[in-house]
Amino acid sequence: MNDLQRAAARARPALAVLTAELGEPSPDAARALVVLGQMLDDIEAGRHPLDRPDDWPHRDRWPDRPHWDRWRWAIKTLAVASGTTAYCSPKYEYMRVDTRQARSDALTGALLDVADVIELASVREPSSTIDSFLGLCAGRTTPALTIEDMNKIAAAGWAGKLESVRLSGDPLGSLAGIDEIINRGDREAFSGLLNAIIEQPGSRVADRVRTLYERVQHRAGDPEFAAWPQYQAAYWLTVAMGQFRTTREDKA
Repeated sequence: MNDLQRAAARARPALAVLTAELGEPSPDAARALVVLGQMLDDIEAGRHPLDRPDDWPHRDRWPDRPHWDRWRWAIKTLAVASGTTAYCSPKYEYMRVDTRQARSDALTGALLDVADVIELASVREPSSTIDSFLGLCAGRTTPALTIEDMNKIAAAGWAGKLESVRLSGDPLGSLAGIDEIINRGDREAFSGLLNAIIEQPGSRVADRVRTLYERVQHRAGDPEFAAWPQYQAAYWLTVAMGQFRTTREDKA
């Protein structure tokens, strides 16, 4: 199961939560639920949602990006129905979706899960896999991480002082939030991300770090890509903690 399929598996019950919490939705909200349901149908059937013909009549914002305007409308409509807002913008090759706190925790969590699957569906996955890039930044094909390596990773956050981003709710709860921490977060925010990886190596946070790393690794040689060391640090720690977790489970 790839990242998109895993996200779809979480988004399906999230749509059910939205349907239940919204009660009798407006015509627009009902249509938004159908739009996102079709996306999940495609993923569950083994088809990429971008392969579906885009007949959305209002492709005025991103006319060269199939389905982006449709999905943007859907998530924004559901966010408004949930008492909050959603912001969509291009981020590298994918559409970033950022949602705010809704009128209930159940709605907030559901919107975050839907936002995740939209982000992943908005771009095709690279043909290569994460496994083929293990050890990339050290020039190895297989990582052999030591305690010293992990200490270096943990210390590889922002060296300078940047103004913290203003993210409401839990920034670790979405791809957009973690991406913002890595790109613009201060030392405290980045340390919080690393601690979350250490404490829960098999969590959604770790999955999101892997997804983000896969999306940006092609820019490793770009001298203007200042956040690359932070992506490396978070990813390598994710790999290391995953290996440590597997070793402990094998011994048990």
